[in-house]
Amino acid sequence: MLLGKREKIVIGDIDIRNYAKYILKEGEDIERRELLGCLNGQIRLKNKEITIVQ
Repeated sequence: MLLGKREKIVIGDIDIRNYAKYILKEGEDIERRELLGCLNGQIRLKNKEITIVQ
């Protein structure tokens, strides 16, 4: 192992919307709370549709 050498890590496009859906469906309670805590505004449910009001 060489110290001081850095490799550049390339990350492709991340689909945040699908990731959030996955966390809300499959994630643990703590992961869901953390995700929802990052959202700004109020979360509203009306006619089976979720919206975020700023």
